[in-house]
Amino acid sequence: MVRANEFVQRYGHRRIDTEHLLLALIEQVRSPVPKLLEMLQVDVNALIDRVTLTLKASPVSGITGSSIDKYHLTTRAIQVVDLAIEAADQLEEKSVLPEHLLQQSLMMPH
Repeated sequence: MVRANEFVQRYGHRRIDTEHLLLALIEQVRSPVPKLLEMLQVDVNALIDRVTLTLKASPVSGITGSSIDKYHLTTRAIQVVDLAIEAADQLEEKSVLPEHLLQQSLMMPH
């Protein structure tokens, strides 16, 4: 969430959306997500470029810098997190892993 919130601030958005979450998952240090995407034959760099372009094209809220001090999520992002929690519970995982968020983020309509 911290990294996704950084993208919100960078692009002047108001809330964390699924694109912010996806980009944060892809760019997370030591994340299994880029390797999983490569196994699925996804061009990770092209995906990063596409998500970045989407974020740049999204409306700017005028809120920038450190004025956002809490995580505000869109309805879609909340759904992704809720579904990731359910997936982790079904697999009897102790916590939500990046893989759970990735799966739900990719399945969410954009």
